[in-house]
Amino acid sequence: MKKIRQLFMVPAAVLIAGISVRAASVIANVSSGTLMVQATSGSQTVDIHQNGANWIVRGLDGTSINGKSWRLFTGVTNIVTLLGSGNDTLHIHDGDLSGTLTVVYGSSDKGIKKTSLDNLSVNALTYTSSQNNLNYLNVNGIFATMNVVLVFGDGPNTVNLEHTESFNGFTVVVGDGNNNLNIIDDNSGFIFGSPVTVVAGDGNNTIHVAGLYAGNLIVQAGDGANTIRANNIQTFDFGYTAILKPNVTPHIPIGEDVFVAGTGPNLIQLYNYNTQNELIVVPEGNNNLVQISKSSAPYLTVNAGPIIEVLNGSFGLAVFSDSYGKGALHLLGNSFSSLTVDPSLKLIP
Repeated sequence: MKKIRQLFMVPAAVLIAGISVRAASVIANVSSGTLMVQATSGSQTVDIHQNGANWIVRGLDGTSINGKSWRLFTGVTNIVTLLGSGNDTLHIHDGDLSGTLTVVYGSSDKGIKKTSLDNLSVNALTYTSSQNNLNYLNVNGIFATMNVVLVFGDGPNTVNLEHTESFNGFTVVVGDGNNNLNIIDDNSGFIFGSPVTVVAGDGNNTIHVAGLYAGNLIVQAGDGANTIRANNIQTFDFGYTAILKPNVTPHIPIGEDVFVAGTGPNLIQLYNYNTQNELIVVPEGNNNLVQISKSSAPYLTVNAGPIIEVLNGSFGLAVFSDSYGKGALHLLGNSFSSLTVDPSLKLIP
């Protein structure tokens, strides 16, 4: 598998000119509407939230803000945080930004990074962390008018997202390592009309997507013992996009929901997955278990082995195969308008 870090550039930290930042000290200022919150080293604990028309930056656990315990800022349209090396804890919550929220941990910013983003309305959200960090990101109650992009280096990375909306694309990319990704909502409008892309590098990845209501969903995991679960999903055909997947020309119409994984062993489970797009499940290798139940799609393509189970579903044209020629297919309680089973698969009761 191609390394994820080769596909994405991690921005370097931008220092505030003329300011020397001490350990456990944070410098914050506003310039042209952008609130910059920055440190270079030390373990920082920073809380940022809105109070009326103002934003408050508060230091906790011995962290100072411009030499004081907290500072108030006006005229804020964008927020950028660059907390540097160290074991940092960042909480940004309860506010409205007409611009972009950007959280950056650069290539030299080693340490444990714990970030929480809650109850925010923004134009766009970008989170970038280098491969040197142990990342914990929790996002809850974010509304983004434009896109949400979360990029991580090698892990392990833990990412939990709940009740988050983006109307112009949603992307999560994590590097190699044992990554744990949870993207959960309640079908109330999560990322409606946008492509949703989740990419994880090599490692033992656990990816759980639930309650999604979106244009389409693409999940890719690298080599390793991967567990991918998607349940209570509704997706719709809204246009075209492109994605890289292993050993395949990287052009997939947005009218396709795709699940792809490396050599495995891979467990891919889809439950109550209903889409107007073509549903494609194509893990590599011959150490896969694919289970699809109570789901529907106008087109279903599964190329996997050694075991494929499809239960109580409703599909249009369905094609099942196993490139390694040793697979078994179990079908029960389904309806198909057209069914093709490649001789590489053995039908089992």
